Amino acid sequence: MIRRPPRSTLSSSSAASDVYKRQSLSLSEEHEDTGVFSRHGISSRNLELIYQVSSALMESLDLNEILGKVLDGIFNLLKRIDRGAILLLDPATGEIREVISRAADGTKPETKVYSHTIVQRAIGEKKAVSLTDTLGQDNLEPSRSMVLMRIRSVMCVPLISRSQVRGVIYVDSVNKPFGYRKEDLSLLAALSGPAAIAIENALLYTNAEKLVEERTKSLKDTEKRLRESEARFKAIFDNMSSGVGVYKALKDGQDFRILDLNRSNQRVEKINKTDVVGKCLSEVFPETKMDGLFDVFERVWRTGEPEHCSISSESDGRETNWREYDVYRLPSKEIVAIFDDVTDKKKAEEEQKALQQQLLVSQKMESIGAFAGGTAHNFRNILQAISGNIEYLELLYGKQPEVRELAKSIYDSVEKGVDLINNLLHLNGVELVGVWDGRCAGHGEGHTLLRIHLGVLGVGFESP
Repeated sequence: MIRRPPRSTLSSSSAASDVYKRQSLSLSEEHEDTGVFSRHGISSRNLELIYQVSSALMESLDLNEILGKVLDGIFNLLKRIDRGAILLLDPATGEIREVISRAADGTKPETKVYSHTIVQRAIGEKKAVSLTDTLGQDNLEPSRSMVLMRIRSVMCVPLISRSQVRGVIYVDSVNKPFGYRKEDLSLLAALSGPAAIAIENALLYTNAEKLVEERTKSLKDTEKRLRESEARFKAIFDNMSSGVGVYKALKDGQDFRILDLNRSNQRVEKINKTDVVGKCLSEVFPETKMDGLFDVFERVWRTGEPEHCSISSESDGRETNWREYDVYRLPSKEIVAIFDDVTDKKKAEEEQKALQQQLLVSQKMESIGAFAGGTAHNFRNILQAISGNIEYLELLYGKQPEVRELAKSIYDSVEKGVDLINNLLHLNGVELVGVWDGRCAGHGEGHTLLRIHLGVLGVGFESP
C-alpha cells in the first residue's frame, strides 16, 4: 500500500493558503473573469431564474421569508449541491449565527452544516471561496469539521452591501467531489448581490420595526406615568389645606385670567370654580387691586422672582381677614398663588399680645402694691407710737383743757393717717380701718380700736 506523504492543515499550511488563493476570487474579479453579466458565462435560463429570484426578494421585508426565498432560488439554480445555509454577521459583536439551513430534499439538518474555517475565510477576505474536491486537492489537508461533516466540495460567497459584509451564503456537496461547476460559483455570486441588499433592507426594516415598537412602548409607558403623575398631583392639588390658584397673564400683565382653583380656595372664597374659571381676576376679585395682591402678581410675572406677602382685607366692613401668600411663576409664565388664611392666628397673636400687656401692667401694679404695703405698715407703726404717747399724756394731764384739745387734734391727724394707710394697703389688697374714740374721764381714759382687714384672705384682726 502506498502511503501519501503527510499534508499540512488548512489553517496553517502555506500550500493550503495558495490553494485557497487560486480557488478564491473577489466579486469584482469574478464578474470580470467569469462573465456573470455576459451571455456566454450564464445561460439565458439562469439569468431568468436570477431575475425571478431578485424580483421575489424585493417583494418582502420579512427576513425569514427573504432567506427562505434565497435558499429556494439557490436550489433551483444549483442542482448539484446537497446542503445550503445562510449565516449572518452580528455587526455589534462580530459573531456568526446560522439563520436558516436546508438540505436538497427540503429537510432541515439536525446539526451544523457549514465549515467554520471556510466561512471565516470568506468573511475575512470578502471573497468567494470554493473547493471542488476537499480530499483531492494537492498539498491540502481538510479541517476536522470537513471530515466530520463529509464535505467533498464547498462554495461560500460573502453577502456584501455598501462595502460591509452582512453574512455569507454557504453550499456544499457531501456525496461526491466536483459537486458544482465554475458557472455555479458565478451564479451564486450573481445571486449574492440582490440577496445582500434584500437582507439588509429586511434587517433595516426589522430594526426599524423593533425601534418603533420600543419607542411606542416607551411612549405608552411615558403616557401611563404621566397620567399617574397627573392624577397624583391633581389629588394633591385638590386636597391641599392651603388655597391654590393658577392664573395666566393678559394684556402684558394688565390683568390675569383664572385657570384653576383648588377646593380649599373655593371653600375660603365661597365660590365654585366652574363659575369663575376663564374670567379675569379683576372681575372676580376686584379687591386684589386695593390690597396690593394684584401688584404682587404683576411683579412676579415680570421678574420671575417668587414673593411672600401678607394681605389683610375687611369682610363685610366689620371683620379683618389675614392671608399669607406665596406667589410663583411657572416655566409656562403662568402664575401660581398659594395662600393660607391666618385670621385666627392673627387674632390669637393679638390676644396674646394684649394678655402680655395686661400681665406687664399687673406686674407693675403688684410691685407698686408691695411697695405701698411696706410703706403703709411702717407708717402704721409710727401712728401707733404717736397714739400710744397721746394716751399716756391723757392719763397724766387729761384734766387740763389744753391737753385734751391737743390730744383731740392729734387723734384727728392719726385718723387721717389711717385713711392714708388704707389707701396704700388697698393697692396691696389690704384694708386698714382705724376707728379712734378718745374720751377723757378723771385723768382721762381712752382707748384706740385698730382693725386690720385683710381683704384678700377675708381675715379680721383686732388690736386694743
